[in-house]
Amino acid sequence: MRLVRWTGVASALVLVCALPAFAQDAAPGAGGQDRAERRAAREAGQPGARGRVSVAMVPVDILGAELRLTEGQRSQIRRLQDAYQARVRELTPRREPGAQPGQQPQRDPARAQEMRDLGRRANEDILAVLNEQQRQRLPEVIRHMGALRTAGIPLQALGVLRLTQDQRARIVQMVQTETEALRDLQPEERRARTREAMQGIRERVGAVLTAEQRTALARWNEEQRQQRRQRGGGGAGGGGAAGGGGV
Repeated sequence: MRLVRWTGVASALVLVCALPAFAQDAAPGAGGQDRAERRAAREAGQPGARGRVSVAMVPVDILGAELRLTEGQRSQIRRLQDAYQARVRELTPRREPGAQPGQQPQRDPARAQEMRDLGRRANEDILAVLNEQQRQRLPEVIRHMGALRTAGIPLQALGVLRLTQDQRARIVQMVQTETEALRDLQPEERRARTREAMQGIRERVGAVLTAEQRTALARWNEEQRQQRRQRGGGGAGGGGAAGGGGV
């Protein structure tokens, strides 16, 4: 019986994480990088990849506050996440020196599959650390984190933003409303309107954040851009909400 409940939670997480995926699947691939590989990168939480969220991506401090983790659980989850994210960084393709702007690495189905397998194993390992009550609470937490990420708010920046419960609820509602509206459209129209809808969300998020939060987010985004340049990952990235800049 416990295995059945656990499987049900895992299935719910898959459905919840898929909620804000329209924006990422709307655009065709560029430079030979296939959709499966782009999706694997999204699910691994790569810079500039928004929407889908897994428990392996949510910062431990956020999980700890939301799920009331013990210190022992925090330590175990942090080790699992660190190992997962380190391997993802190893697998993530880097832009070759001299590559043209917008040119993407060539497709590698084996790498994309390995990234998906890594994410699945990391999620399963983290779920095993949680108790039954925490696992039941987790899908709602993941849904909220996915909405925030779709709105252009990086999960790693939540610590500096310190959103109130009211702010978070308003942002989650924005994303949910737009997502439901897009879901009702025909595929062609949905693809045409997705980018506009997501941009509208991020602009409205600016009105939800305080001036101090917008400044903090802009500063955080700039720090991340500088770190990516130092790692050789380039300065390109998606726009963050309200603060302007890559995630």
